[in-house]
Amino acid sequence: FTQRFGEVTRYDPRLLVFEFLFNILLRKTQVRILGNFMRSAKEGNSICHQMIMGDGKTTVIMPLLALLCADGQRLVCACTPAALLDMSRSIMIEHFSSSIIPKPVITLNFSRLSVASPALLNKLDSARLGR
Repeated sequence: FTQRFGEVTRYDPRLLVFEFLFNILLRKTQVRILGNFMRSAKEGNSICHQMIMGDGKTTVIMPLLALLCADGQRLVCACTPAALLDMSRSIMIEHFSSSIIPKPVITLNFSRLSVASPALLNKLDSARLGR
């Protein structure tokens, strides 16, 4: 997310806007983890990364990854356990209700036993079109 040209360092403007909007300073480890996830996504691979409590999984990594991966062609889904759904959803809504980066946040409730229905398809389609 940074490039060096001699003594000049160029920063990814998306990260700078995120830091400014949410009054945070990204940690070096968070930027490294984001880079690993983005590289893996571009290569078509999946990865998993374990982080301790307080490292910014929900408030930094999840919304920033959603923002960076939303390229207008892919629907970004963040899957959370039921116990964390309310908190995760409220953080995503808070981050994406900004007038600078407005994004719809839609909740899809399903389990391994869920049957795909026309209503679910319509909800996914509206999410895709609502970008």
